[in-house]
Amino acid sequence: MNPNFAQTNQHQQITSSFGVYYKLKIDKVTIKAGLSFTNLAYRYDLKGFNTHPEAYHSMSLNSNITPDYINDVIDNHENPSLKHYLSYYEIPLEIGLEFFRRNKFSTDAIMSFSTLIKRKDDLILSSSQLTNTNIGESVSFRKSEFYLGIGLGFRYQLSERFNLNVNPIFKTNSLTVFSDSPYPKAYIFQVQAGLSYNLRF
Repeated sequence: MNPNFAQTNQHQQITSSFGVYYKLKIDKVTIKAGLSFTNLAYRYDLKGFNTHPEAYHSMSLNSNITPDYINDVIDNHENPSLKHYLSYYEIPLEIGLEFFRRNKFSTDAIMSFSTLIKRKDDLILSSSQLTNTNIGESVSFRKSEFYLGIGLGFRYQLSERFNLNVNPIFKTNSLTVFSDSPYPKAYIFQVQAGLSYNLRF
C-alpha cells in the first residue's frame, strides 16, 4: 500500500489456507510439491489518516467510489478502518532433510520455494456507521510473487500408512526483500498441519 498507510495502526490478521501435496522420500531427503490456496489479510485503522490525494495512488477504486467519499468516512465516522484481503494460488516446492528420528517421531529441516499467483485482491472500507463496502483493489502487489522459506517438519507415524505432519515455515518475498523494489516487503509465517498417506508401489 501507499507509504502513508505506514503511519496508521496496522494489524496482520490470522488466516487459513488449504492445499494438496505429493511428497517423494529418498532415504533422508524429501521433495514435496503441490497446489494450495493462500489467503492474507491486513487491517489499517484510519482515524487521523493523511487524506492527501497521493494516498490513493496505490488503489484502483471502483467506479462508484471517489477519494472524497473515503475522506468523508475517515473524517466523520467513528472507528474507520480499511481491510485488505489477498488470495493466491500457491505452487510450492519444498526440500527436506531428516536430521532426527526416534521411534515414531522424526524432524526435517525444510527449504521452501513458492510461486504465488494472485487470484483476488479486495479493499474493504468500514466504520461504526458503515458496513463492509468494497471500494476496489490495490495496485501495489504484483500478479505473481516468488517466495523463499525455511522451516521445520515434524512428523508422527500414526500407522503403517498414515502420518501426522506439522510444519512451521517462515517465508519472505525474495523480489522485494533482497532488492530496492518499490513493492511492499512481505513476510509470511505458516503453520502447515495435516495427514499424509504413504503410497507403496
